[in-house]
Amino acid sequence: AAGVRARALCEAASASAPPRPVRREPDDPRQRAALDCLRREPLSRDELGARLGASAAELGHILLPLELDGRIAEERDGTLRVALDP
Repeated sequence: AAGVRARALCEAASASAPPRPVRREPDDPRQRAALDCLRREPLSRDELGARLGASAAELGHILLPLELDGRIAEERDGTLRVALDP
């Protein structure tokens, strides 16, 4: 009985959940360029900065919104990869 009740609660919660917004490309061209690079292959921050021609500080400003939005993730070895794509 508890399993049936829990399942019904989960189904009701998912039915009333708002639809997920459609992700679109970032407005910032530097963020789009970073995503394009990371779609091709995972890169370290240094490699990505070199490809974008960005300093460490600039790269931080480029990546922070992408990280906070869950668009990119850092692997255990320090490489960055695309986590979610539009």
